[in-house]
Amino acid sequence: MTMINHPANLECNGGEPLIKFESAEDEQFLKRSMERGEVILVLGAGASASSENRSGDRVPMAGALAAFLADHCGQPYSDESLTDVLSATVPTYISEQKLFQILHELYCGTRPADELEHLFEYTWRRIYTLNIDDTIENINRGVQIRRYYNGLIDKATEGGGTDILQVVHLHGEALKSEHGFILTADDYNRWLTSGTHSWYSKLAEDYASFTPVFIGTRLQEPILSAELHRARGRVNSGLGRAFLVTPDSFTPVQAGSYRARNLVPLQGYLSDFSDWLRATFSKRLSPVDVAAEVSKVAREIATRHSVSLADLETARSLFLIEAGATSAEVGTWTPSQRRQFAREFLEGGPPTWRIASSDIPVQLDASEALYKGLKAAVLDHTRVFVAYGQAGSGKTTALLQCLLSLSKDYPEQKIYELRGEVKSLRSALHLLSRIHPDEHLVLYISDVFVFGDSFEEDVLSIKHGRITIVTSARSGEWRDHLERRLGDVAVSYLFQRFSQKDHRPLIERLVSFVPAPKLLKMSPAERLERLA
Repeated sequence: MTMINHPANLECNGGEPLIKFESAEDEQFLKRSMERGEVILVLGAGASASSENRSGDRVPMAGALAAFLADHCGQPYSDESLTDVLSATVPTYISEQKLFQILHELYCGTRPADELEHLFEYTWRRIYTLNIDDTIENINRGVQIRRYYNGLIDKATEGGGTDILQVVHLHGEALKSEHGFILTADDYNRWLTSGTHSWYSKLAEDYASFTPVFIGTRLQEPILSAELHRARGRVNSGLGRAFLVTPDSFTPVQAGSYRARNLVPLQGYLSDFSDWLRATFSKRLSPVDVAAEVSKVAREIATRHSVSLADLETARSLFLIEAGATSAEVGTWTPSQRRQFAREFLEGGPPTWRIASSDIPVQLDASEALYKGLKAAVLDHTRVFVAYGQAGSGKTTALLQCLLSLSKDYPEQKIYELRGEVKSLRSALHLLSRIHPDEHLVLYISDVFVFGDSFEEDVLSIKHGRITIVTSARSGEWRDHLERRLGDVAVSYLFQRFSQKDHRPLIERLVSFVPAPKLLKMSPAERLERLA
């Protein structure tokens, strides 16, 4: 239950869905986000409005609850806010314990509406609800395993795999009234000033990282607003695109304000959003479907091998690297895209396979020797090859270039990358060994330091000669930590900083792609001296 008053008429209209996207690109963006399992749902009071409580009545929203409490206490009601009604009646007419009993009667033992149940035929990254009722707990179907959290007492945690769905009651639960609620402006202010609502912080992070869909709320949530303000600073950029599903109509000014915040307003009810899902997807969207969509590797093993959902979850982090396909992607760049990517990279952005495949980075003088060392390690079926050197030496970019060269020179050699949040390196190694039982593989991992002391055990868990792990590390990481763990199983290569041969082509790239007035004013000799 949320303190915000929503329109009283939230019943489902039926018939054709009301939801219309002003932009086909917006609709396609939401569809793709759904297919990749990157949508979070935030359910306001409107999402429960068509469900019924144990008395067979509609689950009451803020205004209806305020009217009920005033009548229960024998007080006249004239559309006062829930905050005012609670202030006037508790504890003057009813105790807090009695209030909790009333909330339990009104919001527990509910029967969820069909359109609410239908949401759980799809895979969501996470679901947050501003409501205190138990409609979601009473839904018996779904494609994910649900785990419930009370935002007022439970600390924010990362979920499991895609098969696990975290459902978070941000404002408390009628089932657990002893832990309190956020119902009024005073409740909001108390939690806002405390700064201890970790799930609201998590919601703000999710807003920045994924695609939020708000249903049945006007987004007048003070705690969320404060956390979003913090999130903008944490992610160093604006927030991503979000969608707001509400039956409210918007003035041009309101619609423009939403658009300025990258928020797409969609006029309609929960039932209309449910109808859009049915019209857009021919069947339910399970975690297996999502894994297959996100990863080409997962898609292929799902059709060719007998695998579990855990295998598919692991496969989501595995990506097949092919020089030809990467080069073809670079070929689609427009001149403006090339300039943008070049500038971002030359100003310190991380290297990518596409960047490494392009002519943007310089082929450093030390790269030839690095390639010889890498090729020898792969042909010898070495367990681990580590290129280490100073930060900013160009070792990671050079290593990606060398792996792409290996793919060109030995097209039969399969090269994978392990990317993202990986729970178990061992699971990834064993999955690759199973789907390629007779082949030697190369697996690139950008940072093996995160696997800690278990890395060597994971590497030794597969037979020698099956997989060569390729990675890079800073000199300090290698000498102080990794060398003592991997010395017996790894071949290391010291990658030196730029040589004098590299200076001229590096300056040419900077002059071409990076706006640097001081550099442009220098003579060629001065530029070389500055870089040296």
